[in-house]
Amino acid sequence: MNVALCTDEKYSQYSLVTIVSLFENNRDHEIVVTIITDGLSKKSRSKFFKLAAYYSQTINVVEIDVDIIRNLKTIEGYFPISMYYRYFLPQILSEQNRVLYLDCDIMVRADLSEFYDSDLENVAGMVIVDQNCDSVAINNRLGLNGDYFNSGVILMNLNYWRKNDIFNKLVNFAANNSSILVYPDQDALNVVLDGKVKYADYRYNMQELWLDESMKNEIHLYKWKFPELEESKKNPAIVHFCTIRKPWFKECINPFLEEYLSYARLLPFVNFKPKYRAPFIDRLYYSIRRRF
Repeated sequence: MNVALCTDEKYSQYSLVTIVSLFENNRDHEIVVTIITDGLSKKSRSKFFKLAAYYSQTINVVEIDVDIIRNLKTIEGYFPISMYYRYFLPQILSEQNRVLYLDCDIMVRADLSEFYDSDLENVAGMVIVDQNCDSVAINNRLGLNGDYFNSGVILMNLNYWRKNDIFNKLVNFAANNSSILVYPDQDALNVVLDGKVKYADYRYNMQELWLDESMKNEIHLYKWKFPELEESKKNPAIVHFCTIRKPWFKECINPFLEEYLSYARLLPFVNFKPKYRAPFIDRLYYSIRRRF
């Protein structure tokens, strides 16, 4: 099973947690993880190799030249340049047919072999709809015909990407349409791959909005009554912490937080330490406001 993550120094620790959860729940499979990065410290690199040795699996750290994407749109504090690294996977894994890409804010809870072996004939990959896919604004902004999908979990058909020059199409679109990009890398993927992907069920990318009962008004009513979503919520294979309240922040309220923390704390060398997202003065301000 080929799996890939993209990271930088800031997010390397959280990538380790994602990989721990992957290895723990896929012990019967040989897994090769490719970490795409641009300038990891020796200390961070050593942790990936230590993790691989602990599970008798393989982790390769690949440094890339980011010059070709350096001028693409980023959003400070939210969408760093590393979000575009996944575009390079068909080139980096030039001898492979497929790879499962995972974001760094993901927890794997189940065996992924069935999903990994999905039929990808004549499509660019297998994806899962985004938690905001019912937004008319998103679809109108990008002029999409298909459902807007989330780029945090993509089972990529690497042969298709290479044959159809998807890399250059993505880079060119992102470079020439920065004014309409809100979720830059994800928006570009949706436009370039519109009509060229298959959709898997929710359990392979259970996003936070679907777990929050208070957000029902943001999603079409039929989805809440759809048995597939309800069943997926009970036992998702992949949980995606895709809000600003990441599981490494003490403000996180995701119902799967404690399970994530169990993986984060499993191996001492990961050195996982949750922190507050908001500065102390902001927390104090809102605490006082709630009293009056």
